[in-house]
Amino acid sequence: MATENKQSWLSRSKKTSTVALGLVAILAGIAVAYFFKAAEFPGNKAVGGTLSVDSSLPVDFSGDPLYPTNSDGTADFVSQDFDVTNNNTVPVNYSIYATCKECIPDPADTPAQAAARNDKIDQFNNLYVDIRKASPCQMQGAQDIASALDAKDADGKLCPIVYHGKLADLNPTSPKSLGSIPKDGGSASYTLKLWLKNDATREQPQAVQNIWEFDITAKTP
Repeated sequence: MATENKQSWLSRSKKTSTVALGLVAILAGIAVAYFFKAAEFPGNKAVGGTLSVDSSLPVDFSGDPLYPTNSDGTADFVSQDFDVTNNNTVPVNYSIYATCKECIPDPADTPAQAAARNDKIDQFNNLYVDIRKASPCQMQGAQDIASALDAKDADGKLCPIVYHGKLADLNPTSPKSLGSIPKDGGSASYTLKLWLKNDATREQPQAVQNIWEFDITAKTP
């Protein structure tokens, strides 16, 4: 029985030593632990800019009646210049397209109003435009769209064309680029020619005034 008591005492002694060593290890870990503190600084702010679109549009050709022509814009056209100015603090890419809100049928129209609207739609669908950066280009000798696109100035350089074709096809789904304009007041000038395309297969309405919208979009590079 004495032997059993001695062994029991030794066993408890070893356990006590193990616990003591474990406590020393824990205390040693606490002794080398680091301090940590975080501070919050609220109220940091940023705000996005707002692009502006500045132009000398609209153009008004109401004082120059149009007559049907076969010249495809080389004659019997009316012409005006317009400017686009970039008053933003960043360079901007601009595009242009046309819409005709007065051409949209209105169920509330009387028969006379509907007939007048149809005449406007008819004429709008026969209006053609040539838009290009203002230059000494005169399109001399150009007889069709292909040669008009190849028109050159007095120095033999190609004219920078934005669009040449049917006004109704210059729509929101197919805008045309006006190019990039430098920031802080940079500007570009464009010449717009307008003519009424002849349709020899039928009679076109006369004395119709069209009012349409030119939309210019601005996009950062």
